[in-house]
Amino acid sequence: MLNGLMFAGFSLTMLWAGSRTAGSMVIAYGAACLVSVLVALGPLRWALQACPNRAEPLPGQAVWAKLVPFAAWMWLGSFLANLFDVADRYMIIHCPAFTADHALSQVGNYHSSRVVPLLLVSIASLVSTIVTPHLSHLWEQGRRDEVAAKLRLLLKLMAFGLTAGGTLVLLAAPLIFGVAFQNKFALGQTVLPWTLTYCTWFGLQGVSQNWLWCNERTRLASIAMLGGLATNVGLNLLLLPRLGLVGAVLATAVGNVVVLAGVCLCNRWLGLRLDQGARVALFLPVAMALGPWVAMAALLVVGLLAVRGPLLAEDEKRQLADGLNHYRQRISEYFGGAGVAVPKTTPPSMDEIG
Repeated sequence: MLNGLMFAGFSLTMLWAGSRTAGSMVIAYGAACLVSVLVALGPLRWALQACPNRAEPLPGQAVWAKLVPFAAWMWLGSFLANLFDVADRYMIIHCPAFTADHALSQVGNYHSSRVVPLLLVSIASLVSTIVTPHLSHLWEQGRRDEVAAKLRLLLKLMAFGLTAGGTLVLLAAPLIFGVAFQNKFALGQTVLPWTLTYCTWFGLQGVSQNWLWCNERTRLASIAMLGGLATNVGLNLLLLPRLGLVGAVLATAVGNVVVLAGVCLCNRWLGLRLDQGARVALFLPVAMALGPWVAMAALLVVGLLAVRGPLLAEDEKRQLADGLNHYRQRISEYFGGAGVAVPKTTPPSMDEIG
């Protein structure tokens, strides 16, 4: 949050001062990152001092032999993900069928359709990062069935939650594009449903990759990303000259499907099998591409099947009920004490809240 606020502040300051170049924005972003790092050093030092040091130090060779291959494949995956993120816009700029002005106009429309959906990606990335150490801890304890069960439940909840959030964005699209963007990006509103769809799939990729990370098979995630990137570029070459921006968005959506399918297949090969509910959840984002009312109907049906039907297993329903009861009890205790803070209790573990 601090990084985003500082970036906005530095950018506006440089624009106000008359420095209106791309280089100025890069400098503003670098300055925001530097401030964020400096502010984080204090809490980081406190956290390191608070960590118990009961374990014997590992020999350097043993650490690096495990860490370097893992990190190298993860860096490669991040590099490919960044390429995946910019490939379609790069190809729009250099498409021979477009003039320079038309290409820039297409990129502007495309960017307008990604502003809010990328927030959903950020939420998914945040959740995925939070659960990784918990899943890894269970994995190292040998409780791999629990890791699989929790990951399946998380995929269902994230798919439903992101689709619900995307549906609200679709309902608010006339306000976003008509008022906030002053009707400058009509084509961006046209492709918004598919942009929301593939952004949701992209967020689910990050969640599902946790199984590969726990298995220390990060290279498989990179290979899946490479396959999706190749699909994205190939379909852009085919569809972009014919369909314009719509073709670019469709190509990116199919590329994301390839990545998500590749990760799920690798997970299955390594022992993570998706049940019926998880498979339905992965297909649920398609409803957004058909419009907000279809998406709302799909969410209603899936929600009813989850509560009353087989899409959620009985143990998953029990975990959700226990988690909700825990927090409801804490809220009741708080307000029952007329706003006086109750003594701190141990936060629920991943076993309790799924």
